[in-house]
Amino acid sequence: MKKVFILFALLLSCSLITKAADLLVNETGSGGYTAISEALTAAVDGDRIFIEPKSGGAPYIEALTITKSVQLLSNIEGGLYKLQGNISIATSTPKEIAIIGVDIIGSISSPNDASASSRTIVKVLYSNVLGNINFNKNHYDITVANCTVTDGYVAIRSGRIIGNDISISNDDAIFVLDETNTAPTVSDTIQIIGNRISCTSTSDYAINVDADDYFYQINNNYIIYRLRGINILDWNNNVVGTNEINNNTFKRNSYSATNYAMYLGNLQAGGALNIYNNLFDGINESTAYGIRFSSMNGTHNVSYNYFDDGFDQFLWVVTNDGTNLENQTFTIDAVTGEPTSGTYVDLGHPDLIYYDHDLTRNNLGCFGGSNSMDNYFITGDANNNRVYLINMPKSVFTGAPIRVEAESFDK
Repeated sequence: MKKVFILFALLLSCSLITKAADLLVNETGSGGYTAISEALTAAVDGDRIFIEPKSGGAPYIEALTITKSVQLLSNIEGGLYKLQGNISIATSTPKEIAIIGVDIIGSISSPNDASASSRTIVKVLYSNVLGNINFNKNHYDITVANCTVTDGYVAIRSGRIIGNDISISNDDAIFVLDETNTAPTVSDTIQIIGNRISCTSTSDYAINVDADDYFYQINNNYIIYRLRGINILDWNNNVVGTNEINNNTFKRNSYSATNYAMYLGNLQAGGALNIYNNLFDGINESTAYGIRFSSMNGTHNVSYNYFDDGFDQFLWVVTNDGTNLENQTFTIDAVTGEPTSGTYVDLGHPDLIYYDHDLTRNNLGCFGGSNSMDNYFITGDANNNRVYLINMPKSVFTGAPIRVEAESFDK
C-alpha cells in the first residue's frame, strides 16, 4: 500500500507541474497582455487565452498565427470580442485548437496540410465571421458550429458543419473536397446538419460536394439556392454505410438559368443513398428540376418528398415510388424556413426512427425529425451553454447496449 501511495503522490505532483495556464488579454494589459498575438507567443500547449472585448466595441487589429494547442475564448459570458485580421492555423504536429466567441473581420484558414500522423482538431464555435472558414487541406478534423458566416464560405475535407447561419453572394456556400494521404479518420461521416444557408446575387451552389472519402449526412438544413441547392458528384460507395439527405427545406431564389434543388451523380454499385422527408419550394422560371439523378447505379431510396408547383421536372432519372407528391400547397417562413401552413404535417417517412420530438410522425422539412432545426436555433437566454451535437442510435433494441456522445461548449 505504501508503494501505491507514493506513486499516486508522484503522479499528482507531475500533473500539478504541467497544469495548463489561463492567459488574459485586454486593452490595458492589466493582469496579462495587450495583444492576442503576444499571448499566443507566451502560450504553451493546453493553455487557454481569455480575451476581454475592448471598450466601445473596438477591434483588436492584428493577424494571428496559431501553432499550438490552445483555446481562444471571450472573457465575457455569452459575449464576443472583435478582431480585424485573419487567423491562420499552421501546425507541424497534431494539435487541438478551439476558437470560441470571436467577431472577426477576416478569414479563418490553414495555409498547409496538417501532420499525417494524426488529426489536427479545429473547432470554430459561437462566432461571427465576415470572411471564409477555409480548411481545404489534408489531415484536419473541423467543427464549425453555432456561427454566423457573412458573405463567405465554409470549406472542409473532414468534419462537421452544425447549426450555422451562412450567407454568400458570389460563390458556393459550403464546399466538401477530396482528401489525399489521409491521417487516421475521426469519423466516417461528414455531417452538415441544421444550417441556414442563403445564396444570393451571383452565388452558385449552397452545398457542393466532390469527395468520396466519407459518407454524407445532410439533414435539416434550410437551403436558399439559385443554381443548385445540393450538388454531389462523388460518394463513399462502401456497403457498410449509407449516405442520407433528409428533412431539408429548399427555397429557390429567382434566376433565369436551368437550376436544380438537388443534382446528384456518380453513385456507384454498392453505394447507398436515402432521400426522405424533404420540402421543395420552387419558382417555375426557366427549367427547374427538383431531384435530378445522373449516373446513379447504387441503391437509392427516394421517398416522402413534397414539391410545390415551381418545378418543370420533379424527379429525373428516378422512379416515383408513389410517396413523392407534386404540386402541393404549403407556405414557409422566408427567414427561418419553418412551414407555416399547408401540406407538410405528419407526412414524412412513417418509420419510428424519423419521428418528431413530440413522438408523432415526421413533419416534412427542416423542422421535422429528431434533428429539427429547433435544436440549433434556440430562443431564450443567449448566455446558456450549448450542446451542439448529439450522436446516438435512433432505434434501441431490448438488451443491446447503446452509445451516446454529445459535444458542447461554454459561451
